[in-house]
Amino acid sequence: MTMGEETPVSSLILPVLVRPILSQLERRDVTATQTLRAAFTKAEAANPGVTYDFIMSILEKGELNVNMNESILRLQGSLTDSDVVEHRLTRSEDAFQELNRKSATLKKILSRIPDEITDRKTFLEIIKEIASAIKKLLDAVNEINAYIPGAQGKRALEGRKREFVKYSKLFSNTLKEYFKAGEANSVFASALCLIHQTNMIISAVKKYVVVSDDEDEENKQQNAVDVVIEKPPVKNNDSSLATTKKEISPKKSVKSSKGKAAKTVQNQPSIMSFFKKT
Repeated sequence: MTMGEETPVSSLILPVLVRPILSQLERRDVTATQTLRAAFTKAEAANPGVTYDFIMSILEKGELNVNMNESILRLQGSLTDSDVVEHRLTRSEDAFQELNRKSATLKKILSRIPDEITDRKTFLEIIKEIASAIKKLLDAVNEINAYIPGAQGKRALEGRKREFVKYSKLFSNTLKEYFKAGEANSVFASALCLIHQTNMIISAVKKYVVVSDDEDEENKQQNAVDVVIEKPPVKNNDSSLATTKKEISPKKSVKSSKGKAAKTVQNQPSIMSFFKKT
């Protein structure tokens, strides 16, 4: 993968790995942490995959051999609500909160795959849970459709749903191949694709549904920039009413709570423990 290329694992590096680490650092230095968080967010938006390249460079320098697909999948299960605020809806209506719950449930089940994949009986039960969670998520998305204003938004959400269904089928095919060839990493990668598609659904809903006051304030804080507003000249003989400029300073980002520690990856170094040492 090259810089500027976004893949499921690269899209999850920032929210699943980097942001929880920054939340821990925030207890020591709030200002520096907020600066780092803003820098990572801006860099990733401009060059998707740059955070992945950054992390991989650090691991290479530390001479650590880490299966990133497996590690990120495991870490997904350790995230708290505050860690995934960008992939949660703040609207209070039951339909939105139900979509939050169903998306979180699916991602939580998928994150258990690395621990259960070697136990065939348990893994088959996990697969049944995943199938059920996928169906319930799609039902929740259908309920949201009534809140989408305009044809464009409805088409966009329907498109995201079709993509999700496509990757669900690919996940099913990957599982069939796994039981033939035993390639676990393909299953991990396919599970990350489903998580990514789930996040994309949430993003589409956020984009096309009128946001709540809380969510609007959250977006303002995340995207805050210095803005200079120039007022037009006032036609008045009083020179004190001449053109003025008002500078608005950005608000500080909302402080996230501490993320939970991830389980150690079996037979390989723990990616979280590596960053704790540095």
